[in-house]
Amino acid sequence: MKKIMDKVSFIAKELQLEEWKIKEILGLPLQSCQVSMEEAMRLYTSASEGSELERVALQRLNELSLKEIEKAKTVEEIKIAHNSAMSGSEAEKIAFAKWNQLSLKELAQSKTFEEVVDTYNSSPIGSEAEAAALLEWDNRSLIRIERANTFEEVVFAYNFTPHEGKSSEAAIKKMYDLLDK
Repeated sequence: MKKIMDKVSFIAKELQLEEWKIKEILGLPLQSCQVSMEEAMRLYTSASEGSELERVALQRLNELSLKEIEKAKTVEEIKIAHNSAMSGSEAEKIAFAKWNQLSLKELAQSKTFEEVVDTYNSSPIGSEAEAAALLEWDNRSLIRIERANTFEEVVFAYNFTPHEGKSSEAAIKKMYDLLDK
């Protein structure tokens, strides 16, 4: 094995590359890193940039993140897994997709106005689930505004609308009309 590592070191030095890159190309095993998420993060952040240790710690972080993602069954669990994944990693992308999927499922099961708003607030930012929850929140707000008969009831309904939707505009128009009565 020493002869192999000598060759790897020689090539890496000649090409000014990290040894782990040469090992990877040659199909040689990298250092082993069978540690916890916390320890892998510590190793990753303390390793020299571009080092084999940084590489294997990052691989371990992704491996552990993917296991967390796979185990996640609720929106709260997947949010934690998403936030634990390395920014820009494949694990983060997979977690985002699962978070979106679980949020859409939660939205479909929402029976109350409050459940819809909670789903909106717990959906991943910029996701299909967030957009769908916002639309449902706006639609349910419109119904509340239509059912309101007094200025005070409309103000109350307005205070619970998504302010970037049609319902807030409808509430303002209805308030204006109610002032004439």
